[in-house]
Order: sequence, then structure tokens, then C-alpha cells
Amino acid sequence: MANEIKATLRALHGGAFTQITLSGPIVSAPPPASSLRRLFSQLAFWSGYPVHVVLSVNEQAKWLETWAAALAAVPERHLRIEFRLVRGRDEQ
Repeated sequence: MANEIKATLRALHGGAFTQITLSGPIVSAPPPASSLRRLFSQLAFWSGYPVHVVLSVNEQAKWLETWAAALAAVPERHLRIEFRLVRGRDEQ
């Protein structure tokens, strides 16, 4: 189904690590700051590194502002944000 979240797990380094890929659509309104802090705190704990988050935007400034403000509530030690400008249409 195209509108579901998909988590793909595969073994890395002979099973010593697990590669996780998470993809799918979510509502553009971010969850409460406390939920984002918990999510990224857990992901950073499991990986041992900050989570690399890429915000890909074109002309959707309000979308970017909304997510940037929400992610600002996450401690810097848990999150590394990259802004990527997309030229043209980026919607699937």
C-alpha cells in the first residue's frame, strides 16, 4: 500500500548491526515537541550517533518553517539537520 510507513531491516557486518530504512508519508503537522525529543533520543541511543535529518524543500517555505521549529526542540546531541534545496517538483 502506497500510504503506509515501511520499515526495512537487513543485516550488516555479519549480523553485528542492523540497517533500518524507514519511509512513507506522515501528516505534515509535526507531533508535540516531547514526542520528537523521545523519538530522536531513542534513535540516537540505539545508533550511538546523532540522527541525520534532511529537510528537502522547494517553494514550500511554511512546511520548512513548521518542521524546523519542531526539530529545534530536539537536543543537538541527538540530531544533525541538513537543508537540501530541490529544484522543480519533488512530490511523488
